[in-house]
Amino acid sequence: FVSFVTLCHFDEVQCGGTVGAIMTCPLEVLKTRLQSSGLTLRPVFQVQLGTFNGAGVIRPGPVTPGLLQVLRSILEKEGPKSLFRGLGPNLVGVAPSRAIYFAAYSKSKETFNGIFVPNSGIVHMSSAGFAGDALRFLKEHLCNIADNISPELFDAFKESGCLNR
Repeated sequence: FVSFVTLCHFDEVQCGGTVGAIMTCPLEVLKTRLQSSGLTLRPVFQVQLGTFNGAGVIRPGPVTPGLLQVLRSILEKEGPKSLFRGLGPNLVGVAPSRAIYFAAYSKSKETFNGIFVPNSGIVHMSSAGFAGDALRFLKEHLCNIADNISPELFDAFKESGCLNR
């Protein structure tokens, strides 16, 4: 069912997904900090026009920090290691999912090349769609199994008294 070439691609894609996750981790940290930051850097004066006497009202308003300002703040306060926060759990999910995706893509591409014009756009689109569906199917069913087993295991531990110690 799985050829030697597919297995080689499996390892290559795992490595590629891992390297990609490592390279983009600092960007993910910055994105998360920018989305969740309630920081304001310095007041900016906003002018509100259209008052009754025709004069503008000047009020200070908050400014959200920019990308480079957040990066500088992280590096100064937490150090460079903090840019890779959350990498471990990300790698646990990224490497296997990328490998499964590209293995399914490679195998379905071989099949679709026999059905459609070889290496045409429809072959690539169909293969990508199949690989995405296969990965989603596996993730959903594996998570459902884990969700169904976990409460039973928890109850077994609870009954045995292991959790009371």
